[in-house]
Amino acid sequence: MTGALCDEGGTKDHDTRAPLAFLAAVVCASGGWLVELQSIPGARLLREIGLAYSGARRDKGAIPPGGNMKRISLYVLAIVVSSVVLSLVATHSQGVAAQSQQGPSVTVVNTTDKPVPVTGTVRDADNPARLAYQESMTLSFNVGSFAVGDFFSEVPEGKLLVIEHVSVDAMLPVGQIATAVMVTHLGPSITQGVGHHLLMHAQAPGDFVASQLVRFYEKLQPGINVNRTSGSGTGTAIAAISGYLIDIP
Repeated sequence: MTGALCDEGGTKDHDTRAPLAFLAAVVCASGGWLVELQSIPGARLLREIGLAYSGARRDKGAIPPGGNMKRISLYVLAIVVSSVVLSLVATHSQGVAAQSQQGPSVTVVNTTDKPVPVTGTVRDADNPARLAYQESMTLSFNVGSFAVGDFFSEVPEGKLLVIEHVSVDAMLPVGQIATAVMVTHLGPSITQGVGHHLLMHAQAPGDFVASQLVRFYEKLQPGINVNRTSGSGTGTAIAAISGYLIDIP
């Protein structure tokens, strides 16, 4: 129906009556709206209706006698159709405007290695209970000894020592190589320790140094063992640890 009424030949040959021309304009406009609602502004639709109405008035002489009632019915139908079209256009425009104001909803899903940035103050729950800790000791190699070791101070009862840095400096006769192991305990006995090997680097002939950032946990008493490849001569090793104490829940 829309194609027939919108076609130039169809509108000229369909009795040229004003009501039908008025209706044809409305249907043509509504046909465009059905294809793409946003492409038909309300002003354009009103202008098309007005032009059709003016053309119909110029051709009113072509209306046959007795057609007044039918013409009035067509006018009423055209007005109803145009009202519905304009109402739908206005409703759609309001919906688009409201949607653009609200914006889309966004769901953020981040993995633990890429957390969502947080603006503000972040409090570490352990900070109020932290107590700085550091200690050092000196070990001596006697003639014939291949290894020396000792314990640092005992961890206070109800506390956990978090060791963050370990350093060892072993000074030995030239030609000897030193290694070092840090021992920590989380079990109920001092005999149930775990050894952590440190990386020793030669700083000069007979001088080996380890300086590492670590994260070791100690409940009883941390220890250090330093070894060398030969028992000849004497030597010295200086070991140090640093970290903090926290309360055990």
